[in-house]
Formats: sequence, structure tokens, C-alpha cells
Amino acid sequence: MSIDRRPARLPRVLAPLALALAVALGLAGCTGSPGGSATTPPADGPASVAPTSAPAPSASATPAASDGATGDPAASGEDARCTVDQLTGSVAPASGPGGDPGEGPGMSQQRVTVVVANASSTACSLQGWPGVSFVGDGDGTQLGVPATLDRAADHPTVRLAPGASAQAPLHYTEPGVYADAECGTTDADGLRVYPPGSTASLFIAWPQAACTTADHALLEVGGFVASS
Repeated sequence: MSIDRRPARLPRVLAPLALALAVALGLAGCTGSPGGSATTPPADGPASVAPTSAPAPSASATPAASDGATGDPAASGEDARCTVDQLTGSVAPASGPGGDPGEGPGMSQQRVTVVVANASSTACSLQGWPGVSFVGDGDGTQLGVPATLDRAADHPTVRLAPGASAQAPLHYTEPGVYADAECGTTDADGLRVYPPGSTASLFIAWPQAACTTADHALLEVGGFVASS
């Protein structure tokens, strides 16, 4: 008996299915994503994103305005701030009810004004509160603590033409109302007065009793206003 060694043929009904399967597998191998499959990252890893930085400030940016007590009027096109070289100072009685020295809540109080005048030939401006303190010992040594600032009233910019003056109200409490142990009473030669925004000062002679301790502020000063 002879053996038939020819390969077996697929049934006619399966041949078209096999051909379609082969074509589909071939197309799948040709359409893969470049550089790897969709689930495989490229060999050099994901691209990094460069950080963003804020833009550099413009060279023409305007700086924030300073506080009224120290601002320079010249920055807004007004007259330059008054300097101590332009000014002379004095203490005068306060005007208005209760303004005379010795009047007020008891005889231990004085209400006066610190007056500064423009002694130069150039107009200048003041705006804000002066720094005021007692000095003594004949050499400008500060006595006690500086005046506190009375912020209850407005402090507009005051333009001082040559010869014009401005004044700041000053309230003085005599140290006798306090125990000497709390005050360390001594005689002051006068006042050291800093114009607003200045690191230089004027000396105004005004002999009064002052404290040497830091327990009590004897002085309270308001902002400059134009002299009437």
C-alpha cells in the first residue's frame, strides 16, 4: 500500500480566512508609532519644559511714594525739600484759645509752636512732622525721649518762599507732675529739631525742665502748617 506524502490542503472554505488574517498581521507591523510604541517612551526620556521667568522690571518704573513725613516734594515737580542750611528756628506762643504758655489742663502744661523760617533766597517745601527732643549739658546731649507725633490734624505740603515761615504745634508737659525717680529732672538748653525727611537738625534755645529717663515723653508735636 502506497502512502500519499503530499501536504494536506486546507478546506476551500478556510483558505480565504487564512489569507485575510495574514494581510491584517502584515499591516499591523507597518503602522507602529515612530520611535517606539504608544506605551514606550523614547530612549532619551520625555522632553523637559524650560521654566518661565517674570519679565524684568521696566527701567522707567516709578518707585512707590514715600510717607508724607519724609517724602521729597522735588520728586513730584514741586520745590525741593527745605534743608537746615536754609532754615532758622524759634519757639513762639501758640495762637488760639488756650494757646498761651501756662494755659491748658492745669498749670503744668504749655502749648507753643515750633517755627521755622526760610532764610535763603530759594523757595523750598516742608511736609510732615519735625523730629523734636530736649538737649542739654551744653553739648547737645539728648535728654529723655523724643516728642511723640500728634497725627490728628492734616499735614499738607507747605511752600516756603524766601522769608516765609511754617509752624508745628508743640505740647509740653512739665516734669514736676511725675515722681523724680521716674523722671530724673534736669535743665534743658533747648530743642533739637529735625525738619521732615532730614538727618541734620537745628538747635532752638528754649530753656525748660526736662526728664533724663525714658519713662515719660514730655513733648508732643504736630505736623507743619503755614504760619498765619
